[in-house]
Amino acid sequence: GPAGPAARAMKAAAPRVVIAGAGVHAPYQVSLDSLKAVGACDVLFTELEEPEATAFLRLFCADVRAVPEGEAGPSAMLAEARPGRSVALVTRGHPFVAGTLARRLVREAREAGAEVDVYGAVSSFDTTVSLASELGYIDWDATHHYPHEVLTEHGVVPHKRIPTILTLPRAAAAREGQVRRLLEALAKAYGRRHKVFLYGPRPPAPLILFVPPAEASWW
Repeated sequence: GPAGPAARAMKAAAPRVVIAGAGVHAPYQVSLDSLKAVGACDVLFTELEEPEATAFLRLFCADVRAVPEGEAGPSAMLAEARPGRSVALVTRGHPFVAGTLARRLVREAREAGAEVDVYGAVSSFDTTVSLASELGYIDWDATHHYPHEVLTEHGVVPHKRIPTILTLPRAAAAREGQVRRLLEALAKAYGRRHKVFLYGPRPPAPLILFVPPAEASWW
C-alpha cells in the first residue's frame, strides 16, 4: 500500500543524487525530465566546459560547479548531498557511456544510503549505446560494446555474428597511429572490404564506430 507519513518523511530527509546526460550535442539534447530533476537540486556538478552549456544549466540551478578532479571526485560530490539536500551530475552524452564517473557515483551514493535517479538524454543514439555498454566487455543479446584499446592493446577479436560498437576518445584519436591501429585490427578481424560506420559528434565527445556483423544472416 502507500507509504505512511514516517516513511515519506524518511525518504524526503535522505540525501538525493540526480545524474543526467545532456546528449552528444550538449546541452541541446537534455530532456525535460532531466531539467526538472536537476532544477530541484541544491548543487549541480558538470563535466561540460562550454560557456553556453554552463550558462544554460545555471538557468535551472544557481550553484553550478566543475566536477572535482581525481579519484576522489565522486566522494567530493557526495559530500554535498547531506540529509535533506540533493546533488546533480550532468555529463556529456549518456551518463553510463561518457566515462566511468557516473557509475562510480551511483555505487558510492547507494552505499551511503542516498536516493539515486539517473536520466538519459533525448538522443536515441545515447540510449542505444548505453544499453550496449551496461555489461562492459560481456556480449549483450543483440550487440556488444568495447573501448578501442581492447582491440588495439589486448588483441580481443570481436564476435562477428553480431554488431560491435567501439568508442575512441578524442585524446586517443589525436595520438599518432591510434586510428590506424584500430582500423588495422578491424581489417584483420573482418577483412579490408568490410564497411565501418563512423559517428563523430562535436568534440570533445568521443568518436564512435559501428561495425556491422560479418554474417549477412544476422539481418
